Formats: sequence, C-alpha cells, structure tokens
Amino acid sequence: MINLQDLYEKIQEFAENTQGVEKVTFLSPYVVWNSLNMAYGAFSAELDYVRYEENVIQYHFIFYYGDKLKNDSSNLFEIQETGFNAIRNVVKHLIDYFELEAPEYSDIHPFNQKFADVLAGAYANVVFYVPIEEHCFDYDKE
Repeated sequence: MINLQDLYEKIQEFAENTQGVEKVTFLSPYVVWNSLNMAYGAFSAELDYVRYEENVIQYHFIFYYGDKLKNDSSNLFEIQETGFNAIRNVVKHLIDYFELEAPEYSDIHPFNQKFADVLAGAYANVVFYVPIEEHCFDYDKE
C-alpha cells in the first residue's frame, strides 16, 4: 500500500542519499530559501495537488534543488547539473522502490534567482500515478 506518508519518507531518504544534497524540506522553496539561516545544497519536494481518478491517484509534486551561487557565478553549471541529477535520482529510486510506472514529468528546468542569497539550481513538475487498489480505504466503521 502506497500512501502520501510513504512517498514523503522515501523522497527524504533518497534525496538525503544523493550527492550534493545537504538538506531536504517539504515546504515551498520560496519560504525556505528566503530564510537567512538556510542550509544550501537543498532539495525541496512540494506537493502541488492530488487528483483522484477512477482507478488511480495522481500525486503532483514540484521537486527543486538549489545551492548558493558564488559571486563570480563560477559554480553555476555545477549547481545546475547537481540539481538535474538530484531530481532524476529521486524519481528513479521512487519508481524502483514502489514499482511504479515511469512518472510523467516535464523537462527539468535550470534557474538562477535571488532569494535571501543568489541561488542556482533546477526544478521539475513530477506526477506519480498510484493505482487505487494500492490504497486501503476503510469507510465501513462499525
């Protein structure tokens, strides 16, 4: 049985074991990365929404990776590549662990943006399709 808590636990585990990831959060990166005491090398998995269909539940996430950009931007491509790899790694391990079909996800987008600090990284919209029969719904309480 796969539920949202299972997904969160495995996202955390797989992200923490990814090279370059120092911190994992489940909050909006716009909140976290604007914190003055933020640890960088950060992976964020934000649940955007959940859609129920006839025989499947869709979990729509946005995965982000960000790290602090040096003043001369000399680490820009390294950070973006680490972000691409972190997102791919977490997605691949979730597919393998839960034996899911390959999820739908858009291109992985690089970014370079000012938060509390200037960050670079990557993000992707990822949709995991979980069969309804994998969930246990107990509506018949006695």
